[in-house]
Amino acid sequence: MLQNSITCKTVDEIVSKIIDRRRRLSQESRVRKALRLLTLLDKQAAPFFEELPAGTVSSLRSKEWLPAKGQLRRASECWDAKEADTLLCDRVLPTIPLVITSPHLRTLLGWQSVPNGILQRQLLDVLDGKVGSSDETHGRVRAVLEKLASRFQNGELGSDELGDLVTDLREGGFDWVPVTGGRLVRAERCTLEPVDLGTQFPSVSTSLLKLDGMENLLIRMGVLPRPSLKELRETLREISSELSRDEMDAPSKESLIRASIGIAEEMWHGREQPDFDHASLLVPTDTGLLAEAATIIVNDMGLESHRPPEGMHFAHPLLPIATARRFGIQTFRETQFHKLVDAEGPDFYIEEHITTRIAGVITEYDIEFSINEWTANAHDAGATCLNLLVDEAPFDGLQSVPTKLDFPLGPALVVHNDSVFTEEDFKGIGRIGIGGKSDISDAIGRFGLGALTFYHFTETIFRFPLRTSTQAVDSKLSKKHFTSVDLFNIVKRFYMPACRSLFFTSLDKISAKRRGQDRTLSDMWSVTVKRDTESRRDPAGEHFSATLMELICRDADDNTEAQPQEWLVTQSSTSHESFPEEFHQPQFTDKHRLSTRNVHMGLAFNLSSNIVIRRSGLFASVPLPVSTSLPVHLHASWIPAQDRRTIRNDASVPGSDLPLDSKYNHFIMKQLIPPLYLESLAFINKHRPLHSSKFWPRRLAKEEGGIVATSLYRQLPETDYPVLLTWDQVPLSPKAALVHMHRHPQAVQKLFIALEIPGYVPEPSFDTSFLDEWPSVRRDDASEVTAILRRDAQSVLEMCHQPDPTLMPEDVGSILKHILDGGESIVGIPLLPLGNGEVIQFQESHHPPVFASHTKHISYFFGSNKVVNTKIPEDVIHQLVELPVNVCHPSAGAIRELLQTNHQRPIIPVARMNITPEELKWHKDLLEWITSRGSPASLEDLADLPLIPTIDGEQVISLNYARNGTVWCRSPSDDHRILPVFLQLGITVVDVQSLPNSQKTLRKADLAGVLEALARSGCDLARIHDSVQIADWLEFTAMIKSYLQPGSLAGFQVGSMALVTLSNLPLFSGHQGSTSIPHTTSSRLFMLPSPVHPAPIKNYLPPTTIFAPFSTELATILQRCDRSRIMSFGDLFGKVNLQHRRLPASEDDSLKALLELFKNYYPGIYQQPLIPDGNRNLQCPSQLYDHRTELFLTCFQGRAEMFVHPSFRDSIDSFIRFGVRHEVRSDAMVKCIEAVDERTCRGEDTRLRAAWLWDYINRNPSTMHEIEYSRIQKLRFIPRHTQRHPLDESLDQYATDLPTVNSPVAMCLPQYSLLLWTQRASFAIPPRPVLVAIYPTLGGPTVNHVVNHLLLLAKTVASNRPVSHNFLSEVSQVYRWLRENLSYAHRRLQQLAAEPIWLNIDNPEDTWVWRPASQLVFDALRDGNNSYKAKQFLQYYREIVLSAGATQVSFPELPPSNERPVHHPDRVVSGCLRLCSNGDLCDIRFQVEGEEILAHKVILASVIPHFATAFAGGFAEGALTGGASNIPTYSLPDDTLFYSVKSIIAYAYTGEFKLEPPETTDGATAGLEGLLNLIKLCDFWIIDELKSKAIRAIAEFQLVNQDNWITVREHAINWQAEDLVEYCEGASVMNRWV
Repeated sequence: MLQNSITCKTVDEIVSKIIDRRRRLSQESRVRKALRLLTLLDKQAAPFFEELPAGTVSSLRSKEWLPAKGQLRRASECWDAKEADTLLCDRVLPTIPLVITSPHLRTLLGWQSVPNGILQRQLLDVLDGKVGSSDETHGRVRAVLEKLASRFQNGELGSDELGDLVTDLREGGFDWVPVTGGRLVRAERCTLEPVDLGTQFPSVSTSLLKLDGMENLLIRMGVLPRPSLKELRETLREISSELSRDEMDAPSKESLIRASIGIAEEMWHGREQPDFDHASLLVPTDTGLLAEAATIIVNDMGLESHRPPEGMHFAHPLLPIATARRFGIQTFRETQFHKLVDAEGPDFYIEEHITTRIAGVITEYDIEFSINEWTANAHDAGATCLNLLVDEAPFDGLQSVPTKLDFPLGPALVVHNDSVFTEEDFKGIGRIGIGGKSDISDAIGRFGLGALTFYHFTETIFRFPLRTSTQAVDSKLSKKHFTSVDLFNIVKRFYMPACRSLFFTSLDKISAKRRGQDRTLSDMWSVTVKRDTESRRDPAGEHFSATLMELICRDADDNTEAQPQEWLVTQSSTSHESFPEEFHQPQFTDKHRLSTRNVHMGLAFNLSSNIVIRRSGLFASVPLPVSTSLPVHLHASWIPAQDRRTIRNDASVPGSDLPLDSKYNHFIMKQLIPPLYLESLAFINKHRPLHSSKFWPRRLAKEEGGIVATSLYRQLPETDYPVLLTWDQVPLSPKAALVHMHRHPQAVQKLFIALEIPGYVPEPSFDTSFLDEWPSVRRDDASEVTAILRRDAQSVLEMCHQPDPTLMPEDVGSILKHILDGGESIVGIPLLPLGNGEVIQFQESHHPPVFASHTKHISYFFGSNKVVNTKIPEDVIHQLVELPVNVCHPSAGAIRELLQTNHQRPIIPVARMNITPEELKWHKDLLEWITSRGSPASLEDLADLPLIPTIDGEQVISLNYARNGTVWCRSPSDDHRILPVFLQLGITVVDVQSLPNSQKTLRKADLAGVLEALARSGCDLARIHDSVQIADWLEFTAMIKSYLQPGSLAGFQVGSMALVTLSNLPLFSGHQGSTSIPHTTSSRLFMLPSPVHPAPIKNYLPPTTIFAPFSTELATILQRCDRSRIMSFGDLFGKVNLQHRRLPASEDDSLKALLELFKNYYPGIYQQPLIPDGNRNLQCPSQLYDHRTELFLTCFQGRAEMFVHPSFRDSIDSFIRFGVRHEVRSDAMVKCIEAVDERTCRGEDTRLRAAWLWDYINRNPSTMHEIEYSRIQKLRFIPRHTQRHPLDESLDQYATDLPTVNSPVAMCLPQYSLLLWTQRASFAIPPRPVLVAIYPTLGGPTVNHVVNHLLLLAKTVASNRPVSHNFLSEVSQVYRWLRENLSYAHRRLQQLAAEPIWLNIDNPEDTWVWRPASQLVFDALRDGNNSYKAKQFLQYYREIVLSAGATQVSFPELPPSNERPVHHPDRVVSGCLRLCSNGDLCDIRFQVEGEEILAHKVILASVIPHFATAFAGGFAEGALTGGASNIPTYSLPDDTLFYSVKSIIAYAYTGEFKLEPPETTDGATAGLEGLLNLIKLCDFWIIDELKSKAIRAIAEFQLVNQDNWITVREHAINWQAEDLVEYCEGASVMNRWV
């Protein structure tokens, strides 16, 4: 039985007992003992583990003793039940049923953290096995990726390991990347950035990317920011194959066509990449298939009678013409025009009719950009909103302009903005192609096509009814007609452009609605924005503003709540007069309306997303169909290109000079945008430093973004704006910074951060190769690194010697290479990494050397502090040994020095030296290394040192000693039968072949030499054959016998070592009784006279003597060594003996005569069969019992084999002297008990016999001292009491049936009767205390019996017995015992988790309810669905109920609040509250949810900084007035609740926040809604203390549950409530919420 405490000395013993298969223990017992040992180890403190011997530690790690899933396993083959680790390894490693809490035990077993290899196998197994539901698979994949990301970021996951995992994932074809929508996809088919490419390329889950290090991990594992050209090509081919199927429905085909257009555009953005192939650019045709772009033309004439030229295809109508032009696709009109010019010659004249002009414009202009024009017009008119209505109802009003055209009165598109339509606007409509804004230099209309695009839909500019199919036939504008469905889809698709149309316009809202034929109005979508602007104007007149925008996009088709997006829009302006002189030419300024206007620039930064935007938009207040490589949207007052959709950026003819309009745009991009960009980055660094890194341009291209980025980097060194962030997040300008170069090793970055170098920028977010052109900017180059290392040498050494060092050997190697490549000296640099992990300073070459080669062997033999760390790269090692420092290659002299100064055991010049078994391998390995090719020293160089291990492993000898011939050298001439035996006996043998050629002398083996070698071996010669393979020994014996002929031993002296050795060798066989002895020595046997063989007479020979037949070889030895063993016939007669056999009646007289001889002459106890029993079988005297002893006669009655045969009982007193049993001792008592048990089991009535035996045992307990309890515990010999329940006989009906005579395990002591009465019986006569002391477990409870008893109480007795305190006491007693023995009972209780055995009451007067453990929840505030709150009675037994399967609600503790509450003097607080409640002297009001709240500005402003700024005029609300009482009303955000405002006012007056705990589920839901609204308002007004109190209230009242935690977490992210985010995520992990 495993003890309750443990010492270091007993751990090995217990482990050995657990794993010893020779012990008769069941597997369940071994597992139970192992679990108990593990529990005890888990409770030990650190000193216990520090004192464990190394051998014990090795046993605990390597032996199979840990109980996991019913088997015993090694530590490396299993894991504990720590919940946080199960998702990371349970598919690979079985778990033990215990959570290890001791960090010291976890360290000893190697369970600090799940190894990287196990993580990778877990991921592959989960993906391969698809465990559980898709959500469970998704959750397990996410958990593993999160851990891999953390380790990859911390440098704990190597690139090689990660590369192997990526290879396995790719070869297995696994979908493993979690993307939006809850799916898993291949790495090649998802992106880090959100892209609008249909379902073919989903983006990685946003919540996953927010995890630290995740983006870098995914990039390393093959996930790209945007799709690769290879994947785009393959996807286009797949779509082409899909479109060729005939059975595809129209919506699916349209969806694929739109996706193919998006994919083609994405491919076009990568056209500058080397692997771009224009032939792979596939474009949809009008037949619904895909074809190469080179074979496509756009049908801009709309005539169905026209067909494309041979080999060409018309483009699909969904392909925008602007996109087609970017692909280099011509229009059908252009191809026909070129043919006409070629036919007419140079005198061809073009005249354009107005209808032709309109038709051409709307053909070239993408219909989906028409709504952009209305946005631009609304902005130019100063409107704040733009409303679109898809009106399907018939129009019944008056037409604005009379017309002869037969237009229907519906459906139509209605466009509205809230500005005034002036007379000039009306006139401008009539100037088609010119517009009415020629004299408004800042109007957007100059960039667009204005009213011309309206003709997409209608025939006139006054009405917006849709063109019908009838009108389209005769129309000179377009042959395309529209239905209300077409219009609905166009307006629907404008939703995404509309979401970006508010950045640089005056509009606050764009919305679209739909009115059906029944005049029912419904929302389609809306985009609204809220702005908070900060601006400045410098003396030069330049203006800068930063606007924080909250953009809310709502799509009626999206049922989820719209989440606000946060954007920063920065803008600046400068006068055109500041431009270079070349841009002031009148012709140029008049043409582009530049004379008086200011030039505006703007940038839009997305603060909501963690993803870097790598393709952004170009704006001219409204979005243009042009993308750039910048991570921000770019706006300016550009000069447009001829197509009016892009800007002039290049020369008209490649290779020629840029035209002036292109130069103008270049001037804006090179000179005006970069300063704004830099100032914007500085602004973000100040206010949102965590976002700044993603807004640096990372990629240069030959387009607008590349021009801006190049100019930005050229201006960066001279800027004073603090655009960089130091390691401690301090904004800094480049002039004052020390910048980390990307090409420099990251180890330098880690070093400088650890040293806290002032002004160090460790993670510049731009391409640092530009630094090569900035000599004025400090960089972490080699000279800078060496200077800092020498200055902070001591700090670096301390850093490297910490338990968790900052710099790893790989880091040190990287830094060294950086320094050496820079040509810097390393003497004095504290970066010499030794093999043992220590780091020292480099010294000059005359100092003690550190070896740079043969490091593996030198480290192994002499210590890792003698060599350079092996993780230092080879090229660095080669550089180091060439320098005048203390790093070199080893020589023969150096090896000798290392051997003679070996700190473990110096090897000095001696002939031989004893070694321990632990040292043997070391010496063998050393000799192998020294004699191997390439070793720095040879064996001849070290001939005087003992380096050659002997074959017995006990010594090493020097080469000089081996040359002296004092050891056995194996020779080729030796009899082949000698060597196998010598090797197996461990005789010192040196292979002569391993000696130098000059020492390879040969010797001949004879009998004397072999015997001498055996004599020197030190072996037990008599048992020498046990150490040798039987076949080898038989051949060796034959060889020895070949020397043994008469007279062959004459030359050996009597008593000589050779003869003694020969006589003690097991060369012969013999017989001992009935046993054949195959190998024995001549000194141990007697040789029978010839021709007697021992086999026929073996039954009569003494069984303790070995007899052998006559042989010449045996006679030869005995003649020289011991003649007395050569037997005569007289000697033989004297050794005849009786064997165990049945005595026939005819031999009675002969046996009596023999027995008479024994009685007269044989002294003492006789141990051989001699006396016949009642069945006439010869028995040893000790096996028989005296029939005169009453106990024997009672227990063995009817057992004749137990007593002397009646014919021989007259000599019973003499037989007692030979060993017949007369006294009752322990072994005799066991026989008596077994006899009663045997009779009982046969069904005999043994009550009286058992009562007599039990009474004897009780009166004579000393007879039981030497009897183990295990021998008798299952034997039935104890009579039981007739009553089972100790107090109430009526309850016996519920007890299990037991016989009248039982075994000890079926009995219970009186003190345990209430625990066991249904399972066991009480003693008829209780055992005496002395007997209980001998057997402590006698009558004591066991887990199974107590638990089974509890089952009967709960399920049977309780339902038939009235509630009483006695019964409650009985149940409590059972629970207490289970609690005290939980370590043994928990497994059994877990098996009964679904059984109602737990009494769930608060007090005995309650209605008794029994619940299963699986339905009980501790610390819950209320009952749930199929779960019940554990009540007061069970609180005392929490531990066992939890172990049985109950759960407890667990929530993480919030971090302590660092905010100190504001203290209000009581007099001021009470006075202000009285004034507020009476409405006296109030000067501000809040109106919310139909109620009014009055307050005092001074109170609000003094407590809440937001109001201080607002009331001082910083916000518009500070100047608002209204109402009859002239008290201003403060504007509140949408969706604000009365509860939130009331709580903030109360907090401002009292500094307190009170909330009563909700009693019901509905109350909890309402409370959570109010608190979340309060958090939102506190975040908006920046009231951090109250916001923290609201978060703590959510945690205190347990308002977060499985149904709402995701929603709460999303709100917390939006409102910067990081503590609440961590609380939700912690609760989900701890409670396994999915």
